[in-house]
Amino acid sequence: MRLAVLSTILLAAFPLQPVLADGLTVLGGVALSFAPGGDRATRDDFNAYLEADLANFYLGASTDFYNDKVSDEVDLSLGYRNTTAGGLSYDVSYTRNIYPHDGGDCCGDYALSLSMPLNDKLTGTIDGNYYTTDQTSDAHATLDFALNDKVTLTSKIGVVQNAGAPDTKEWELAGSYALGTQTAVKLHYYKGTDYKGYLGLDLTWDTTLLGG
Repeated sequence: MRLAVLSTILLAAFPLQPVLADGLTVLGGVALSFAPGGDRATRDDFNAYLEADLANFYLGASTDFYNDKVSDEVDLSLGYRNTTAGGLSYDVSYTRNIYPHDGGDCCGDYALSLSMPLNDKLTGTIDGNYYTTDQTSDAHATLDFALNDKVTLTSKIGVVQNAGAPDTKEWELAGSYALGTQTAVKLHYYKGTDYKGYLGLDLTWDTTLLGG
């Protein structure tokens, strides 16, 4: 079942090829994530995604396979992103969440992200999500500092609403290193008011499959 879901997502792009329009770009990638702490069900994660972009609109599909398959997730997204003349990048999207081993179609959320270069090395980002089913939301502020063309340092703070429970305040520090033009490794440290601090490691590979 796990391989069938992944294969369906990866093959979904190929019928598009005969009717490709000028300007269409298809992106894809995979990631492996490991964490000794946090939620036991989701400590180890294999992620794969596809995204088709045309005239600033995009359709995306991603899947996460965890060590506990009940937590496996497929996300389908529709969004629009652009950058203003002043350099402000914005991204508005809706994502539908599907849990193949835990009830199927579950819920969805609206997301907004605003990002602005503060100088030639520092970028600030504010993003938030609104979850329609339980009517909760979260918001985060991020600073990315490009130490050089290989190393980026990240700090992130945020607040997450919990249905029927106090809000979670959380922090993240991270450093990423570009292994090549398409691959990177990223080390995280996470901490929140309702969970202990722990480390996480990501290995990522991203590429342009069509267009670009």
